[in-house]
Amino acid sequence: TGPKSYSFYTIPGKVMHYIQYLLPVILTPGCGYVASLVREQGLGLVIPPSRGAFINAVAEVHVNQGKFRGRIAEYINGLPKVDIRKLAEVD
Repeated sequence: TGPKSYSFYTIPGKVMHYIQYLLPVILTPGCGYVASLVREQGLGLVIPPSRGAFINAVAEVHVNQGKFRGRIAEYINGLPKVDIRKLAEVD
């Protein structure tokens, strides 16, 4: 997909679930903004959509999972904290 595709601007739910559990993700560049975020923050790998690239990425994530988990934890800890009670307040 590319910038003209709807899915280029969506956030795949499973990516957020993986990150919540400190699991690195493997994405293709077609995931748009999320792929950029993963690449820039070191939350996993962004690879071309090919079998060989995927096999290599799985091996790299396995070998370096501690490094990826640390980067994911740093990213999460750097996010602004939200008080859900304040979001639910009705004026």
